[in-house]
Amino acid sequence: MKVLLIHPPVSKPCEPPAGIARLAGALREHGIPCTVIDANVEGLHFLLNSPRVRAGAEIRGHNPIASENGIVSPDFSISSEIRAISPDLTEALKVGGRDRAGSTWTKRAIRSLPRHLQSLRSWPLYGHADRYRRAVADINRVLAGGSSQLTVAKGENQVFNPIPTPPIPLKGRKSSLRRRDNSQQVTVSLADYEDAALSPLQSADLLQSAAQPEKNPFYPYFRMHLMSLLKEQNPEIIGISVNYLSQALCAFAMIGVVRSTLPHGRIILGGGLITSWLRQPQWQSTCRGNMAVGVTDFGVDVLSHRSGGNDLFTGLVDDLVAGPGEEYLISLVSKDSRETTSRDDYKDLSDFDSGFSRKALCPPLLALPFHSISARRGQGSESTLQESSQGPSADRQGAGIAIFKGTSDLPPPSGHPTFTVPCPDYRSFPWDLYLSPGAIIPYSASTGCYWRRCRFCPETEEKNPYRPLPVKKVLADLERLKNESKPVLIHFLDNAISPVLLPALAEQRIGVPWYGFVRITEDMADPAFCRRLHAAGCVMLKLGLESGDQGVLDILEKGISLQTASLVLRNLKEAGIGTYVYLLFGTPPEDQSAASRTREYVVENSRWIDFLNVAIFNMPVFGAADLVTRPFSAGDLSLYTDFEHPRGWNRREVRRFIAEEFRKHPAIAAILNRVPRIFTSNHAPLQLLTGSDPVIF
Repeated sequence: MKVLLIHPPVSKPCEPPAGIARLAGALREHGIPCTVIDANVEGLHFLLNSPRVRAGAEIRGHNPIASENGIVSPDFSISSEIRAISPDLTEALKVGGRDRAGSTWTKRAIRSLPRHLQSLRSWPLYGHADRYRRAVADINRVLAGGSSQLTVAKGENQVFNPIPTPPIPLKGRKSSLRRRDNSQQVTVSLADYEDAALSPLQSADLLQSAAQPEKNPFYPYFRMHLMSLLKEQNPEIIGISVNYLSQALCAFAMIGVVRSTLPHGRIILGGGLITSWLRQPQWQSTCRGNMAVGVTDFGVDVLSHRSGGNDLFTGLVDDLVAGPGEEYLISLVSKDSRETTSRDDYKDLSDFDSGFSRKALCPPLLALPFHSISARRGQGSESTLQESSQGPSADRQGAGIAIFKGTSDLPPPSGHPTFTVPCPDYRSFPWDLYLSPGAIIPYSASTGCYWRRCRFCPETEEKNPYRPLPVKKVLADLERLKNESKPVLIHFLDNAISPVLLPALAEQRIGVPWYGFVRITEDMADPAFCRRLHAAGCVMLKLGLESGDQGVLDILEKGISLQTASLVLRNLKEAGIGTYVYLLFGTPPEDQSAASRTREYVVENSRWIDFLNVAIFNMPVFGAADLVTRPFSAGDLSLYTDFEHPRGWNRREVRRFIAEEFRKHPAIAAILNRVPRIFTSNHAPLQLLTGSDPVIF
């Protein structure tokens, strides 16, 4: 059986996606070949190399990268193939009749594009603020110009009909920006995707994106690369990992292409965003009566349409996976390989289970319970396939989705047991395309959060179990990845590096610089411990302080003492470790006085803070039971709700405070200006690795 794993656009193209790397590692560990495609980095480079924005000046196409188990994209012959598809794509960009290609900035950006891309892959740029800022801004300019004008030939979309419903008229936000030809303004950047007419929070708009994929600016890439690969390999299973809202519309456009090319292929949709959607009460209500299968004691729920269910994406997606996808995918492949019974023969959970014994089909799985990557959902964060809210249990049927307990002999988890999974496999990713001066390896040593007490946190409400890997396993994986990929940096994706692993990293030097999130603890109040961390390669630590008011921290149950936090910030800075501090304004226990105390705390400790992430609190839909609420957005897939702040500290006032009182303080403005544009925390440690003090980006 052939498996294709895809990471869709758009996310920051500075490191490979950890989600499909874990899936690839798990499949290949069990002898199952697979192909991986980072359609994000390939698609972005494809757009940058398009004649319609490059005026014929091509960027070097990358060579195919292969391993014994998988192959990624073939080399592109971009200019000739795009012209063959549509001569319109070679015309100058026009928005509202104005020739954008004629603007001075756009011309300069296009002319400098090859140099900018090359400089982002080399070290010197990260020590020069002006050059870095110009490079990122120019690349964004080219991407925005290349994607904002989208012309579709009349009738071209008739070749696609992946959804058995009448065409869905374009609808959504900023409808005034729709054009007479029913196309829409789309803007692509290095970290985001915005459609003026379609919203990723509206299920009807996602279906529209799938029904008319040719309206997506990545369609030429999908058509030339993805369709040819699908026809060549004819994979039976296509797994797509969607982790951010910025990926959703492109993912569904891609699904439309896959469904039209391989009508009988099994499309499995998973990832952090899908998990969050499936965990929402309104989704479970919509899907009431559908079939879901829990296949592991570590919390995987699968909504399977092939078993007769029906929901918003029926007819387009076969399986929606909430939680880690490795074991389910392996079990599915093994079942298809070893059984002659059709999936469609299973009409209910008992039939499915009676013909599906994990012990019989996949003996190694019993020794290898799988998990996935789960990380903060805030800005600059990574999140892929997440743990489900709890282990599968029949008592969750009342929520509207029937969950069946698997037949594993594994005992139920208790406490924080460790477990093992195959090492992620990054061998077949296009390393020469990532915008970093060397290989950056994302790695997760745990799922969930070991603290799990913070109020209003999705990890707490979804009851995602905490599953740390054994320290020896982590160190062995890192050694293997170091030898395979020769990374310049390790990016730990954990919600917080565990208090067991952190001292081990300080003592067992992995030989590669690294960074990640940690909780502020008493261990780091010891200057000697911080010096050991730095000596062991720790370049930067991200710290979720959230507030500089002790009362707010106590009500939020953060478990943080501001006195300890000040000492930790100083110790880390003096040890040579960069600090990236995260603040959250507008939480229910905060008022303007508390926000002002946060500002003063940051000012007092500004000498020890290298970077800041400032955000406004978004209330998860499950967290506002005792508050007056109103819709946060018009979409039926929104994860958040607006609310009447109990202290009158509403979003408008919070936004004004941040803009006029917080950001304008000279000490705080200096910190904020250091944050690398677009790539934020992903590129911040690269600046620190240049050996210079933080510079203003």
